Amino acid sequence: RQMCIRDRFCLNCHKEGAYQKLNPHAMLMENGDIVDEKCLFCHTKPLDRKTMKRSGDSSLKAAQVNLCKDCHPTHKDPMQQGHIGLKLPPETLAHMYVVENMGLAAKVAPQLIEQAKKAGSMPTKMVPDKNGQMVCSTCHNPHQSGVFPPGSDLGFRAMKTNSKGKLVSPVRGQTWCRHCHDF
Repeated sequence: RQMCIRDRFCLNCHKEGAYQKLNPHAMLMENGDIVDEKCLFCHTKPLDRKTMKRSGDSSLKAAQVNLCKDCHPTHKDPMQQGHIGLKLPPETLAHMYVVENMGLAAKVAPQLIEQAKKAGSMPTKMVPDKNGQMVCSTCHNPHQSGVFPPGSDLGFRAMKTNSKGKLVSPVRGQTWCRHCHDF
């Protein structure tokens, strides 16, 4: 395998033979127990895994975008001006709310978006940061499927294990973009 920039940086201090790459997204042992140390890679404390709703306090060690970019420095946003940091207008937040509740594949009627906007409805699964800006977790859930209960807002779009045993985000490719954008 070709070594990424981060790996080469790490090898400035660590010996290659002893260096083991850590995947903080792989949070479950084979028996389903959670590895708390993996949570502490990004969070200052383990989160309540029985929760069904977001609390607004994820107790992150640093700004979310910085934590993500530490391991994913070459991530390319498919949108030229980028999604990260975009302030989401009320119409977009209403659209996200409707899509979450109708299903990602549903065609959303404009009148439903308008009703949600008038009601001030906010997404609970695809959430912006406290300033209303898009962050990595607005679309990507960094947690492994099974860490939070089925149906939990925190389990929405969780990372799944593919046929090769690798954890992957379900938010991949242009088909995902069509959940929010019409082409």
